Amino acid sequence: MKILIAEDDKLLSEFMRLCLNKAGMTSHTTNNGSEALRLLQKNHYDVAVLDIEMPGDNGLAVCRKVRKQKIATPIIIVSSRVSHKDRVDGLGAGADDYLVKPFNHEELVARIKALNRRPPGIVQEKIQVGELVLEISSQGAMYGGLRLNLTPLEFRLLEYLVRHKEKVVKREHLLQVIWGVEVGNTSNRLESCIRNLRRKIVQAGGDSIIKTKHGVGYMIAGIHK
Repeated sequence: MKILIAEDDKLLSEFMRLCLNKAGMTSHTTNNGSEALRLLQKNHYDVAVLDIEMPGDNGLAVCRKVRKQKIATPIIIVSSRVSHKDRVDGLGAGADDYLVKPFNHEELVARIKALNRRPPGIVQEKIQVGELVLEISSQGAMYGGLRLNLTPLEFRLLEYLVRHKEKVVKREHLLQVIWGVEVGNTSNRLESCIRNLRRKIVQAGGDSIIKTKHGVGYMIAGIHK
């Protein structure tokens, strides 16, 4: 797989390049949005990873321009912006996925592989497992047809667990991915968020699908596609 990385943070760009190289992918890096646009117009890439904040055209502008030119390269927007509006803007600009910083190499590689398996031009608007439905662009969630009133953090946590369903995700990893912090005095944030998610799902008539692996982490289990 050939990947374009457009990121003006040199350390993060090199981190991504090394991760993809370890996963058997080749990558072309640039720190400028206008150069990323030129490369996408000139070359074929299996996936492009675009930061929003870059010199020249920003990631959203690059996205809009390549889609206007009918370039179908799958695009992942990476950004530290976490609000509902930011995600909607990213997907509305033509991106296929939106990855919030900080992220780890496993998630980046998994998202790239998932996009490469997807037919061109298809954006994953919904994820459904059993009676649980996540609406990606609107950050909405429903269980058994009833809407769950989730905060942006609760949605991000539930989405991450669903994308890794049937796998135990370590507490340390969730804190780093969702909050960008190490385990310590902040770990009560995770426990509180898990409790709220469980309560809201049960109130909608669901079972406690978020399981605890004591001393390790959490997982989504007991639901099927």
